[in-house]
Amino acid sequence: MQDASKKLNNTLLVIFIILLMTISQMAVTIYIPAFPSMVSDFKTSTALIQISLVGYVFAYGCSQFFYGPLSDIYGRRLIVLIGLSIFVCASALAIIATNIYLFLLARILQGIGMGCGDTMGRAIMCDVFKGRQFISAASYISMASTLTPLFAPILGGYFAYLLNWRACFIFLFLYGIFNLVLLWRFLPETKNTELPVLKSIKGISNTYLFIIRNQIFLGFFIPGLVSFFGEILYNMVSPFLLQGRLGLSPIIFGWLAIFTISGLLTGSIIAKAFAHKITHYHMVLTGLYILLLGSVSMLIPSLYSYMSITSIVLPMVIFMLGVGITYPNTNMGALAPFTKMAGTAGALQGGLQMITSGLVGIVLADMRNQTQFPLALILTIISSVGLLSFFIFLKPRKNHICTMVKDNNGTLY
Repeated sequence: MQDASKKLNNTLLVIFIILLMTISQMAVTIYIPAFPSMVSDFKTSTALIQISLVGYVFAYGCSQFFYGPLSDIYGRRLIVLIGLSIFVCASALAIIATNIYLFLLARILQGIGMGCGDTMGRAIMCDVFKGRQFISAASYISMASTLTPLFAPILGGYFAYLLNWRACFIFLFLYGIFNLVLLWRFLPETKNTELPVLKSIKGISNTYLFIIRNQIFLGFFIPGLVSFFGEILYNMVSPFLLQGRLGLSPIIFGWLAIFTISGLLTGSIIAKAFAHKITHYHMVLTGLYILLLGSVSMLIPSLYSYMSITSIVLPMVIFMLGVGITYPNTNMGALAPFTKMAGTAGALQGGLQMITSGLVGIVLADMRNQTQFPLALILTIISSVGLLSFFIFLKPRKNHICTMVKDNNGTLY
């Protein structure tokens, strides 16, 4: 009976984590089909609309550096409730924004609020699940979370076509309130380890330095960054290529997300199926090769000045297959050495991914969106960087990583 109760509680925690993570994902993708119409509505540039996306991501990343350590001190539950409250207020501001700069402020505040999403999701997983159970739970969460970026652009496409872009943020506002009330009522506290060292700025800084100097952390962090940034870059550029250059409607553009997200879902299913059979070292390496294959598949047609829906979307399906395999395993690999400071390690991992992606995205926001060549070239470069970092940081430590297990108490040895 006790085992059944524990299993039920763990299942509920997985559901809560999914709710927490999906709202942050939805805030990224739901309004992407409305990008071209928002340029006209705000009478602004393509670059500023793209910056509204990467500005959210950048703020999301920065806030994680605070949420992670604070959650290790004050608990996961309080941080979740504070973050969701900020997000709901920021969503209301986005709805009433009358110019692009007020909208950009709202997006930054949304990112600050939802910085608690992935950080607390990872931390709660590390609090409750250990070893292979962590990979299994992460894969379930990854599979379920793919439904959000699958349906969010479709929903956003209908909102943009039938109503306007503000309807996307009305939906986010209501969904945020729903999550806030539900988690306030039912989310338990999962943190059970005291870390006095984190109760000072110096202690937090030293802890971050300790984590980032870990070669295994870096080896898994960089492939995770490559996976995340590739997806963000596609979301930035694809509305203007597929709608602006190829003439698709917001609704058709939204439905095309089925193909790319199906690749992600398939990768997540593969990661889950082999979680107990293949080490995360080998899974990440496999995923990186698939990322490179998808990138090169998009690059080759662009070298011959050929661009179509197929030449953009099909290679991205392959790329997203690699993301689905790589991402949950990079999370496990990067956090495995730091189970007693999961909030801080998760904040560093997620925060650096978001900040780096945001900064690079801002730099690339004004790049030409006339052909698929710039997108394909950048995807190829970052995929190569991911593979190179793997061989530099992880291959020399292969034996240690592949034999790294946990005893019954969750202690690494």
